[in-house]
Amino acid sequence: MHFKCYYLVFALLITGCYVNEDQQLSVDAINFTIDTLITYQLDGSVFTSSDSLGSPFSLDVGQERLFVEDNSSVTSGNLLIFDLSTGDFLSSAVNKGEGPLEMNRLRSLDFKPNQNSGWLYDSSQRKIQFFEGDSLTDKMIRLEDSGFIFEAVMTEGDRIVTAGMHEAGRLAIHSPDGKLVRYLGDDPPGDPEIPNAVRNHVYQSWLATNSSGNRIVSATWHSDQVDIFDLQGQLHLIRGPGFHEPKYSVYGDDDGNSWMGLEDETIIAYLSVDATDEFIYALYCGKTLGWSMSTGTGTARGDQVIVFDWNGIPKALLQIEDGALKIGISGDGRDLYAIYYSPTPLILRYELPDIG
Repeated sequence: MHFKCYYLVFALLITGCYVNEDQQLSVDAINFTIDTLITYQLDGSVFTSSDSLGSPFSLDVGQERLFVEDNSSVTSGNLLIFDLSTGDFLSSAVNKGEGPLEMNRLRSLDFKPNQNSGWLYDSSQRKIQFFEGDSLTDKMIRLEDSGFIFEAVMTEGDRIVTAGMHEAGRLAIHSPDGKLVRYLGDDPPGDPEIPNAVRNHVYQSWLATNSSGNRIVSATWHSDQVDIFDLQGQLHLIRGPGFHEPKYSVYGDDDGNSWMGLEDETIIAYLSVDATDEFIYALYCGKTLGWSMSTGTGTARGDQVIVFDWNGIPKALLQIEDGALKIGISGDGRDLYAIYYSPTPLILRYELPDIG
C-alpha cells in the first residue's frame, strides 16, 4: 500500500539560481541505542481537558501561557491560549482566514524559551508573522518560494530557517525580508536522479532553536536522525535509536512532476521536538506507517522522549504515557507538556527530572 503526498514538485528543477554555500568539511557523527540511556519513568497529570480543545496539532510553552495550535472547526481561532499555572482556557487568539491578521493554515509555532511572544508560520500564505499579547501584529515576513515549507523558525540576525521541499540541502536560510539566501546541510540521502525536493519531503523534519536562535535542531519524521546546525552549517548528525531509513516510491506524470509515496514499512521516527538552552527533547514513535494506519486513527503516537544536549550527546530517555502526539518544554526545563487525543483531546503535564 502506498501513501501519496499531496504536494507536487517539478522533476526538472532549475539549477544555478542558488548555491549551497555550506563549506563545513566534517560533521560530528553520533550513534546511540536505547539501552545506552538512563531511563526515567514519568507520571503525568492532566493540565487541561478543556472543551475548547478540538484537534490540537502542536503546542509551545511561553513564560506564563501555553499556546496550542488547533486545526479544528470547533474553535473560532487557530491558536488557543491557556494559563500555564492553572490550565484554564484564556482565549482563541488567531482567526482562520487570509486577511492580514489571520492565519489560513497555521503550521508551526516558534516561541523562544520563557517568551510569551513569538512567530507563527502560515504555509498556505508563505508568511511568518509575529504574535504578541493576545493577537497577531502587523510584523509579517513573506517567504520567497523555495518549495513547500513545513516549518519556519526565527534565528539570530533575524534570519528565518525553514525545513521544506527545497531543491538543495536540508534546510534553507531566508533574509529578514524573506529572500532565500542559501541552503544548509548536505542533500538528503537517496538516488541523485530523484529530485532533491522529493527527497526533502521524504526526510521531512521538525525544527526548534535555543533562546538566542544561534543553534537549530532538526528531528526527522521518517528516519532515526537528528541534526544540529548553526547558520554556517551542520554541526552534529545523531543516528538512533533504530537506524531506520524511509521506504518510499517515486511517482511522476507526463508533465514532469514527481512526488513520493510512502510504504507500509516506512518508519515513523520523531514526531516532535522542543528545546531549552540546555537540552533538546525529541518525541519518538519507532513504529511503522502501516501500524499507524491499522490503529484506525491514522495518527502516529509515541511514548518515548529522547533528551540530547546541544553537542548532540544523548543524555536520557523519558518514558511517558503512550499516545502522545506532540510535546513542548517549559523554558526552565522543569515541565514537559504533551498532547493526547484518546479518549478525548487533552494535555498532560510531566515534571522533568534533573538530568544533569
